[in-house]
Amino acid sequence: MKKILFLLFVTFQISAFSQVEMKYNSNAENMPTWVQLMYGNNPDEGEVINAYTDYYKKNELVKNKHTQYYKRWLRGISRFSNAKPTLKTSKSSNQWECVGPWDFDKDAASRSYAPGAAHVYTIEQAASNPNVLYAGSATAGAWKTIDKGDNWNLITQDLFLNGVYAIEIDFTNPEIIYISGNGGIYKSYDGGANWTVIGDATFTALSHSTKDIKLSTPASVAKSPTKLPWL
Repeated sequence: MKKILFLLFVTFQISAFSQVEMKYNSNAENMPTWVQLMYGNNPDEGEVINAYTDYYKKNELVKNKHTQYYKRWLRGISRFSNAKPTLKTSKSSNQWECVGPWDFDKDAASRSYAPGAAHVYTIEQAASNPNVLYAGSATAGAWKTIDKGDNWNLITQDLFLNGVYAIEIDFTNPEIIYISGNGGIYKSYDGGANWTVIGDATFTALSHSTKDIKLSTPASVAKSPTKLPWL
């Protein structure tokens, strides 16, 4: 019994140790500033990211053990840190905050950086009303927000579909929308409250894997193009 307990104890120690990634030697010669900062004790996240960004503005990015560690380090702080570093131009930071849509309790205990978030395939913003957006998800149907993403409502609860790959919004009326799902194309005239399968009998008799939907640009819009008010 003592031998078995000892073996279990050794196995546990090895397993626990494997979960802690060891840092590389930060005292090596010619080490860039961002590397030294990253390997320091209690590194300032914003300072490291800024130093990394500045360095690779002037130097070619060549993958090495330090750049790979940097990527893993970023993933770690984005999941477990609440800090919001001040950045210059970095695209990878934990300043981003998930706003939904959520397909279950967004406050559920999880190691994920976005517990409860739906896997979004597509998102479209209404040209005539920038506060209105629609999102199509992998397993949670289609969603709508009327406050630029602060709150989302499921609009396909009665369609019994999961994946929505494509969405298109009428140029002048944000309540008229088209989505793909269940092998067909659905249209709503009231912002998703009611849906109709569109297409003639030949079209609807087939199952379509639709990944994008585009409306023809109205002549009035084409003659007077304006920049869409994206987020």
